Amino acid sequence: MKRNFHMASTLERPTVCGSLVMLLTFCCLWSTANVRADDSLLELEEQSIKAAVAAVSPSTVRIRTIGGKDRIGKSIAATGPTTGLILSSDGYIISSSYNFAAEPSSILVELFDGRQFVATHVADDGSRMLTLLKIEAEGLIPATAATKDSVRVGQSAITVGRAYQGPRPNISYGIVSALNRVWGKAIQVDAKVSPVNYGGPLIDMSGRVLGLLVPLSMDKQDETAGVEWYDSGIGFAVPLEDILKVLPRLQAGETLHRGLLGMNFKDNNRLLGEPVVGLVRIESPADHAGIKEGDRLVSINDLPIERQSQAFQALGPLYAGEEVTIRYKRGDETIDANATLVDELLPYESAYLGILPARPNGSDQTNADTGVPVRFVFPDSPAAKAELKRGDIITAIGEEQASSTDELRSILTKTKPDATVTLTVLRNGKKLKLECELTGFQSEIPSSLPNSLIAPSEDKLDVELGRFTAKVEDADREYWAYVPELYNPDAPMGLIVWLQPSELYTERSFSKEWVATLEQRGICVLAPKPMKDSGWTPEETEFVAKLINDFTAKYSVDPSRVCLLGSEQAGTFAYLLYSKHRELFTGVVMANSLPTGQMIQNDPEYPVSFLLLDAAGSPVTQLAQRLVEVFHKVKVPAVFEEYKPTETKQLPEETLQKFFRWADSLDRM
Repeated sequence: MKRNFHMASTLERPTVCGSLVMLLTFCCLWSTANVRADDSLLELEEQSIKAAVAAVSPSTVRIRTIGGKDRIGKSIAATGPTTGLILSSDGYIISSSYNFAAEPSSILVELFDGRQFVATHVADDGSRMLTLLKIEAEGLIPATAATKDSVRVGQSAITVGRAYQGPRPNISYGIVSALNRVWGKAIQVDAKVSPVNYGGPLIDMSGRVLGLLVPLSMDKQDETAGVEWYDSGIGFAVPLEDILKVLPRLQAGETLHRGLLGMNFKDNNRLLGEPVVGLVRIESPADHAGIKEGDRLVSINDLPIERQSQAFQALGPLYAGEEVTIRYKRGDETIDANATLVDELLPYESAYLGILPARPNGSDQTNADTGVPVRFVFPDSPAAKAELKRGDIITAIGEEQASSTDELRSILTKTKPDATVTLTVLRNGKKLKLECELTGFQSEIPSSLPNSLIAPSEDKLDVELGRFTAKVEDADREYWAYVPELYNPDAPMGLIVWLQPSELYTERSFSKEWVATLEQRGICVLAPKPMKDSGWTPEETEFVAKLINDFTAKYSVDPSRVCLLGSEQAGTFAYLLYSKHRELFTGVVMANSLPTGQMIQNDPEYPVSFLLLDAAGSPVTQLAQRLVEVFHKVKVPAVFEEYKPTETKQLPEETLQKFFRWADSLDRM
């Protein structure tokens, strides 16, 4: 047995070694074959990409612009070459509107063979951010479109641009990562997309065009919306099939706009929120379709609507002028209606009653009567003409109950400004009915206002009161603040966010008169310090917004009485901050300064009032007066006040008190 064992062992050794040698030899041969196979696959893929790009290259053009604006809003206008796509043999070329946002005086198109032509601007598609051009040329080769239903998530895709001279375009390779993005308007691709290939084609491996590369955003609609996705691995392309459907309208010179229904939902969860209607804009398509607050959407154009996102998805691809069928429920009743979408809604204007509601004073005493107690009645207002008095309690407008300030404000928000309504009022325990003719919103500064009476807090407060300086915890940034000594968390305060210029960033400019007025009116001050001595920069908007959120999380602040105050460069920054964070503010004060960027529109979700203060003889005085007129045209409440300048650059006491009264009346309705 032992011998046999050794014999067996001796015989097995060469067998095992031989097997190892054979195995290693096989692995080497297999690895070599596999590398060759991989190389072959790469070569085949490279050849396929080259063939696909070669197929679309004659249809891809280089576009250069001459002249135009230096800036687009807050951004420097792009000036480099971009891309376009030939749609027809008679010279129509489609490109991204981003390429022409600077409104150039001349547009030059260079074909793949080097020929150059002057292009004329024909029309725009404002919904999908497209621009149609026309050149007079022969021998043009139109692109071949892939059908929308042939596009699949995961398929290979190539972005093509022609930013450089020569026959070869610039390309990037990736896959289709999603369909029907940006509310049903775009294909999403993970290949790199940048301004040089905006207007260029997204193609499949056969050279067929899936779509046109454009910057798009789910939230914005301006010329540069969506550029933030630059080279992020998230790019968008409008399906070419969709473009060809509206090409005849563009060729006829028609400018296309996204279709608006004119309503919003009760909550702001656009992805998962229930499709329960909130505000319906007056004289909008939704209003004409009979839709009211509290209705629940069931379907749009026979597409089921169970979440808000499905409503946005159904409406997103549609243009102004298109008719939609809407089914909605009101209680147990199901209603079918038609609506024709519009490109623009009438400027929103809230109905104005002319009162200030009473505010919680922090005491345990509550009025047993449900309703809205009146703190102040504005002279010559609809409320004054209806003989409403201070101390009256409004319990209803028409048939709608108003058991709280929010309910009363909501009723006025959806009421026509020229409506005549019946107010149900309690006065000394007696119920009265008052007829009231409402008007559009007014923004006059009252000549006097009663002080806010705040009861002392019975609890020990673990917060700083009075004037104090502090630093932001997660940033080496300083601010100072003032919180009234009578602060009571059960009596929400107003808040002034004071954006001082760097040279005035000092508590010394915070006078005793400020303290007395802030205590009387129940208003806090928050004064962040700019990062640079030269003043505020656009990058600091998020810092200030976070500071405000942190402050309001710590202190009880009335969201209907939060305003920004800035002078000169800080005033311009205040407008920028407001435009980015409208949800934080109900008032903006700009002293000796003007806004930059787009004019804001009145938004029922984010009501705001403006106060423009200008020193007599200021170079911006006349422009500020005109700006107030523009605000009024778009139904944004605004007031202009001129004052005599002082040597200290501080506001005169009379003007300062006007400002405080204006800030103390931001909760008017």
